[in-house]
Amino acid sequence: MTVIDEGVYKPKTKETSSAFEAMLNIVQGALGGQEPGILQGDEILATLKDDTIKGPDKKKVIEKLLGTGDVFDSLATLAEKITDYQEGGDVGQSYAN
Repeated sequence: MTVIDEGVYKPKTKETSSAFEAMLNIVQGALGGQEPGILQGDEILATLKDDTIKGPDKKKVIEKLLGTGDVFDSLATLAEKITDYQEGGDVGQSYAN
């Protein structure tokens, strides 16, 4: 089982799986090498995909979760590549490596 298997968001394609893995790696680096909690990754993705939150406020939320805003642009770019995200959780088949 991978860290992706444990979360709410389930990538449906190889591309979105790669983007989410890259996002989790950035989160891990921002946390000083600690293993990212999958819920933290899900919360970051949900924040970045939430159209009701404006850019500067998204950055503040990410900063609060990670203790830094330095990785916001990278995370936002990766979130744009995740095209199969559904608010409230994903149902159905996920991409299997």
